[in-house]
Amino acid sequence: MKAFVDKDTCIGCGLCPSICPDVFAMDDD
Repeated sequence: MKAFVDKDTCIGCGLCPSICPDVFAMDDD
């Protein structure tokens, strides 16, 4: 499985990495 985040619609709230830190990480972008 490959995860994908649309950076144009992401609000950067940090919910994804808090739910699944093995898959998602927050960058400075």
